[in-house]
Amino acid sequence: MRAMVSRTLGVESSQGRTVRYSAHRLALLAALALLAVMPAAPTDAAGGEVVLPALLRGASLPGAEPRPLRAIPSPTAPPKPSQPAGTSTAPVLPSPTPVSEPSPTSPLEPMPADDCPDEAFMDLSAYPGAGAQYPDPELAVSCRDDELIIIGNGIPHYAFVPITPNPLVAVAHEYHIPLHPVLASETSALPRLGTAGVAVNGLPFFGPNEAAVPAAQAWGDPVYNGIMDACLGHTAAEYHYHALQVDCLGGAEPGRPSPIIGFATDGFPIHGPFGCLDSDCETVVELQSSWVRIADPRTNAWDAYAYREQEGAAYLDRCNGRVGPDGRYRYHATSGFPYIIGCYAGTPKAQAGGGAGRPGPGPRPRPLIETLFDWMRWPLP
Repeated sequence: MRAMVSRTLGVESSQGRTVRYSAHRLALLAALALLAVMPAAPTDAAGGEVVLPALLRGASLPGAEPRPLRAIPSPTAPPKPSQPAGTSTAPVLPSPTPVSEPSPTSPLEPMPADDCPDEAFMDLSAYPGAGAQYPDPELAVSCRDDELIIIGNGIPHYAFVPITPNPLVAVAHEYHIPLHPVLASETSALPRLGTAGVAVNGLPFFGPNEAAVPAAQAWGDPVYNGIMDACLGHTAAEYHYHALQVDCLGGAEPGRPSPIIGFATDGFPIHGPFGCLDSDCETVVELQSSWVRIADPRTNAWDAYAYREQEGAAYLDRCNGRVGPDGRYRYHATSGFPYIIGCYAGTPKAQAGGGAGRPGPGPRPRPLIETLFDWMRWPLP
């Protein structure tokens, strides 16, 4: 009769009982744990983003009233935001439609003579900066090889007001954005964390959701939860926005269409909320998101809003953009979710250090290491 020997190791569990593991199981666990921490192979050129099924449209939803824009003071001394949690009535986005070749001589948006939109960016030397204890803000913009190149240090040009426990630190930013964007055949999802685009002061903006902490607001809407400063930014590893305020980014003339206040990583510009309805720009309206709130956005923001196609020229598409009367596509920052963009109408360019994090709408994949630890708690027979 053959004797079977199993070497075991006793480990006390969090419940105070001893669980025993075989040596071969421990060896297998070690190998799997090593695989869990190895870098994953790249998934696609957009930093592993999930592609949404093509331009899905929903039925119209009556009674979706957009929120009015909030007044924002001068960016030289922004007060803390006054929006209380629980007061958002954010809307939803429509899908972009194919568009003919853009006109380079639109009366609404004259293109620079050299085709480089560097003049849309701010001269940060004219502003006071974040405060005496911080570096001066830096920004350099140029165009090369069909790319818009934005280099900065991640420091805002206005007084920094701490909202999160994270400090404001200088970060070496270098963004490469397509100079001549083209509408894609399908929209694609934003990264749940990381750079989705860049404002005209050189600071990045993320999608309309927060990270997994704090747990009470995991993946929630940070604007709704009131954890943004007056310019709708805050700090994590870097200072970034989840929404954009025109008054914090150079301002606009009353009664005129909003200027460019940023660029998405697919290359399309982001304007403020006001736009022209006709080629002579005789009618200027505040454009509205078409997303509507369907649940509590304190957690899981993407599950709390849904896109509902709305009637009327003032409503935007699923990605929070539209083709203007000049034949060119652009996004618009709005007072309601998704605030800046809700998906990419073009093809986003992966940014170094950006775009990482939870992919587009859907449940968070369970990390392999969590599964391993659960398996380790199984007792041997």
